[in-house]
This record gives sequence, structure tokens and C-alpha cells, in this order.
Amino acid sequence: MVAMTQMIKNTQTQAEGSGSTAMDKNLKLFQDMKPPSFVGGGVIEAEDWLMKVEKILEGMLCPHDRRVTLAAYAFNGEAERWWRSQLEETFGGRSSSQVTWDEFVKVFRDWYVPMNAMRSMQDKFMRLVQGDRTIKQYEADFTMLSRYASHLIPNA
Repeated sequence: MVAMTQMIKNTQTQAEGSGSTAMDKNLKLFQDMKPPSFVGGGVIEAEDWLMKVEKILEGMLCPHDRRVTLAAYAFNGEAERWWRSQLEETFGGRSSSQVTWDEFVKVFRDWYVPMNAMRSMQDKFMRLVQGDRTIKQYEADFTMLSRYASHLIPNA
């Protein structure tokens, strides 16, 4: 965490000294944090990508009006084509900087983590048994699937 904080400070200092725009500073910092690219994929890949990008944006104290633009910067291939079509069709031609983070997350999850996929993951969680797997393997699956069924797990 100390190394991450120092890298953020160093990057901000370098960007401030170069006379670049605020977006350029944020983009450079975002790139320095090595965000995962996203080309599309399954429910787990989409949720993992979103969690990692949110962690980076929060860690770099990214202004809310820049989050969607930076997240979309990590899209490639099919995901990038999907996002461009969302800007036109869902957001009426608005730019990424005009889309709120909540709006972005909603359309992202609606497309990549649809309700039927969530129900499928909840069903897998409900049927999860250790079987012939190690405790470590079972625990990994439990943890991964539990995020889709948190309402089914009693608070301790």
C-alpha cells in the first residue's frame, strides 16, 4: 500500500510538472496502475474486471466525472464496440465523460452480468459441496460464488 501511495504521488508530481490537462494526468495515473483490459467474457470475468477497475479508481482518488472515461479506456475488441453502441443507443450520443459511474455500472452489469446469470451463480452456490476437492479448492469456489448469494448467507 505504501508503494502504491508513493507511485501515485510520483505520477501526480510528474504530470503536474508537464503542464498536461487534468484528463491527461488521470489517464497517465490510470495507465501506471496497470488496469486490466476487458474484451468481454463471462460473468466472473466481468465482475472481476469491474472490481479491479473500481479499486484502481478509488486508489488514485479519481474524480467521479472521469471514472467512466478511464474505465472505458480499458475496453478492447467486442467490449469496446459494445460500449460505443451504448453511448449511441442507451445514452443518446453522450460522451463517456457525461455518463455517471452508476449509469455505467448498471448498463455494464445488465449486459455482462444479466439476472439469469446471477440466478445461475446463486443456484451453483446453493448446490456447492466439497466432494473430492480439497478444502482450499472448496473454499475458493465458496468465496467466488458467495458474492452472488450474499443475501443467503447469515451475518455472523
